[in-house]
Amino acid sequence: MTFAIFRNLCPNCGGHVSADRLETGLACKNCLPTSDLHKVASVQQRLCELLKREGNLRNYRWVCYLHETEKAFEDFFRDRLGFELWSLQRVWAKRVLLGESFALIAPTGVGKTTFGIAMAHFLHGTAYIIVPTRMLVEQVAERCQAFGNKKVVAYLGRTKERKAIEAGDYEILITTSMFLSSSFELLNGRRFDFVFVDDVDALLKSGRNVDKVLKLLGFSEDEIETAW
Repeated sequence: MTFAIFRNLCPNCGGHVSADRLETGLACKNCLPTSDLHKVASVQQRLCELLKREGNLRNYRWVCYLHETEKAFEDFFRDRLGFELWSLQRVWAKRVLLGESFALIAPTGVGKTTFGIAMAHFLHGTAYIIVPTRMLVEQVAERCQAFGNKKVVAYLGRTKERKAIEAGDYEILITTSMFLSSSFELLNGRRFDFVFVDDVDALLKSGRNVDKVLKLLGFSEDEIETAW
């Protein structure tokens, strides 16, 4: 017996939904017109499929997208690296896939760089990986090449690399934070879909580097000034 109805709290349509359905993780009767709650609750993770089958997938669509994309990234990560995501890496993945910008705060050795490299290869569009030293540029480039599914350009001071950067002939770019500071004219006007900064302290040594990263992510001068 239903003991409460919550107004405008259905996670899918925003309509009225009973307490027992909310407790089970279900949508309202209009979205999912089944009375066999126990049967559906046993396959709660299939709520997206159930709503799609009924043709009633609405506001819950973004949850389904996140679930499906996260699963795709987990599979990609396992296939390319041979081991599973750690729980912390899974949290980071959700935040990236939701379009958040954030700092990865964790001790050395928990897989921050590995996560950034994998995500750069998984996401569509272009990615930029910024590291503090040229030695790390080489190391990250070597690890990126092992993925093999995107064109990688790592700047180590050679003319051919500079020309490739100037032409935008890359899908993943790897440079030092010093390059960002001293050669930004080669990147100005470009837009990256994903920027991964390994060692933020090195980036912050040049006060305007943050502004440059924001520009590369598509923010305008006016928006940056307003934020300041």
